[in-house]
Amino acid sequence: MNPVTAINIVLNAINSSDNPRTVSKNTALTRGEVAVFLAKWGYVKPEFDKPDRFDDIQGHWSSGYINALFRRGILFMDSRSFYPDRNIRKDELCVYLDRMLVLPDAIDFHTIEFRDVPLSSDAYNSISKLCYFNVISGQNKNFFRPEDEITVNDLSVIIERIIKYEYPINASRPLERSRPKRSGPVDPDKNAPYIEPR
Repeated sequence: MNPVTAINIVLNAINSSDNPRTVSKNTALTRGEVAVFLAKWGYVKPEFDKPDRFDDIQGHWSSGYINALFRRGILFMDSRSFYPDRNIRKDELCVYLDRMLVLPDAIDFHTIEFRDVPLSSDAYNSISKLCYFNVISGQNKNFFRPEDEITVNDLSVIIERIIKYEYPINASRPLERSRPKRSGPVDPDKNAPYIEPR
C-alpha cells in the first residue's frame, strides 16, 4: 500500500467528522480522535443515544464513538474519565489495537524486551504482541518509548502494516469481563490456567 493512501485514510476519517480542529500529517492525535478513527475503520456506528460511559465525554464530538468502542471492549475504564482531548500515548494505542486486531495468543511473543516497558506495565503484553507481528516497532531494540505521542504519520504507518499483512480486525469483540474465567490448576511456567490436552 502506498503510504500516501494510508495517511489519507487516517486524515479522512478524523477530519470528516465533527472534529473542531483540522489535523495534518505531523499533528499529535488525541485520544478522542483515535477513538473516532478506530470506530470508523472498524465500521462501528457511534452510539450518541446511549448514556456516556465516562464523566468527561458528555457533549464531546467523539463521545458516540468512545461509547461504542467501550461497549465492545476496545477501550477500557481505569477511572471515570477518558480525557478525550489529551494526546494519546504509544502504549495506550497498543492496548487499543491489541483489543481490536485478531492476532493469535498462543505464540510466545515475550521474546521482545524493552528496557522502558517493565513486565508490570498494563501495556506489556500488547506491546510485545504488536512488535512480534511487526504492527509497531520500538525506537531501537532496547527502547520502545511508550510515553511518546502518536502523530497522524505514525498511525498511518501502523495502518499500512496492518493492511499489508492482512491482519483481520474485529471491532465487535465482547467485553473482557464478560468472558468466562477458567478454573483449575495453574501452569507455573506460564502463570496461567493449565488446560490438559484431550
